[in-house]
Parts: sequence; structure tokens; C-alpha cells
Amino acid sequence: MKKFLQRFAFFALPMVMFQGLLLWGYWHYDPFRVCRAYKTYSGADVTLNRDYVSTELLIRKYPRYRYDSFIFGSSRTLAFQPASWERLLPQGSKAFSFDASSERLYGIHQKIRYLDAQNIPIKNALVVLCRDASFVPMEHTLYIFRKHPITSGESWARFHWALWCGYMDFHFLITYYRYQFTQRCTPDMQDIINKGAIELDSVSNATLLVKKERELVNPDEYYKKYASIFYTRASKTTEEASCVQPVHIQMLQEIKAIFEKHKTNYRVIMSPLYEQKKMSKADKENLEKIFDNRFFDFSGKNFFTEDKRHYYETSHYRPMVGDSIMKIVQF
Repeated sequence: MKKFLQRFAFFALPMVMFQGLLLWGYWHYDPFRVCRAYKTYSGADVTLNRDYVSTELLIRKYPRYRYDSFIFGSSRTLAFQPASWERLLPQGSKAFSFDASSERLYGIHQKIRYLDAQNIPIKNALVVLCRDASFVPMEHTLYIFRKHPITSGESWARFHWALWCGYMDFHFLITYYRYQFTQRCTPDMQDIINKGAIELDSVSNATLLVKKERELVNPDEYYKKYASIFYTRASKTTEEASCVQPVHIQMLQEIKAIFEKHKTNYRVIMSPLYEQKKMSKADKENLEKIFDNRFFDFSGKNFFTEDKRHYYETSHYRPMVGDSIMKIVQF
């Protein structure tokens, strides 16, 4: 028995030490910026959990800035810059982009409920929905899409376990520590390392695609370089199948009830996506029934979707589009 324990210790101890070293690295380097508080989340080496960042900034900055106007939605809300929106709102309004990567309606609903529960006034609201994502049944389980425990009700242990699993991915570990030790990002590392690609405003939480904007200084070269990305769309607009389920209708009704409680000046929009697919008539009728003339549908073929220069790539439209839409919906 003694020899067995000695052999076990001989083989197990290095593994325990290696795991301990990785755990120390998770805390010390804090690649996802979830172990400590940060003044800014710009300049991260890897893609952060946007839901966590948005919620943490709101919690820590609200006592000082007293936000009363909120933008909800996925990463496509980057087209709706808080500073531009504030110019259309009553003087003194303070806007915050309360978004998350690949945000579903569930996430929007939870964030609005959180604001209401915290007695944070919602004087103005812009809800940005997407035909291809908002009503997808399941929430993402990948670490970068995990919901902040304070809005989801998930335990902190489960939240960190999800991020730990992402950290322990072999490709992530190798790539991340190669970069830490060399401070050089080679082409094969760019699916993990994206330092400097995104800047976040530390007050409004606005997202700016820094590298893309730099490239767009010369639009002709930019769209020539990425010509293969912008595929040819169908000549005829296609209407997609209905995706709004009873559970979504219930959440939308609850969102409206909270807005009415706060006497919110709000607008709900359906994003103008490059794909040019039209949301279903049934879904549009449901949204119009709930939100009446506060709902605006920009899906399908229209002025915004026709011109590829309105897009960074085929998923995200640019702030010039957001500025125009905010003027059209007349806040």
C-alpha cells in the first residue's frame, strides 16, 4: 500500500502542480477580465464576455453617471452610438449601451427586469432586434456568451466554471500563452488574439471597431479587399418562417409593461441585415400588436440593405446606418 501511494504521488503530484499553475494563470493574467475590477475593458488580448462587461460597467458606473437611457440588443447595437443618440434625446439624458454578444430576447428581457428591480429609471429605450438571432430558442453556453450571474440568477461558481472550461481549451491555452510570452500575434493566432481590435467607452459602454474604422479611411480599398465576403443576394426578397413563440410574446409583453410603468419613451426596431431576408408577416403582426407604432421593421430589401458600404461585413452594419435609423424613428 505504501509503495502504491508513493507511485500515485509520483505521477499525481506533477499533474496537481500543473493544474495549480494553470489556476494561478487564470487569476493572475485574468484573460477574460472577470477576476478583478477594471477601469476600462478596452485593450484586452482576447474577446471578452460582453454581457459580463456591460453589466459590470453599469453596476459600478451608475452611482456616478445615473444613466436613464438604454440601448438593448446584440453586438449590432454598435451601430447605435450613445453619444449620437443623446443628441436626439431631451437635454441631460445619459445613455448607456446595455448590450451583449449574440443577445437573445431572453437577455434583453432579463436586463430590463434588472433595471426595474433596482429602481433605475428607464426614461428612454432603444431595443434592437434581429430576425436571425433574437428569437432563437436556446441561449449560448459558450463562455463568451454566458450571462452575468446578477441578471441570470446563475451561481458565480457555474459562471466561472464555464469560463474556466473555455480557458482550458487546448488551442486557447497554447495560443494565449504563446502570445503572453512572445507578445507577437502571428496569423494562426488571430482567431484567439484580437488586441486593439475593439475599444469600449468606459462611461457609455459604446463599442468601436478600431481596426475596421482605420481600414475604412479608404473605403474603395476596404471593399475591394473584402469583396469575397459580400456575397450576391437573391434578386427577390424572401420571407422567413415565423420564429416568435408564445414564450417570446410573454417576454415582449413584460418588457412593454415595464416601459409603461417607467413611462419610457421607447422604440423597437428590426435590424437591416445584409442578407435582405424579410421577417415573417406573422411575427411582424405580433410585434406591431404589442408595440403598435413604436415598432419599426427594417428587414428585407431597402435603402440600408442595398448598399454594402453600410456594412463592416455581412453581419454588422455601421454607425451611419444607426444614426439614420434613430432620426427616422423620431426620438
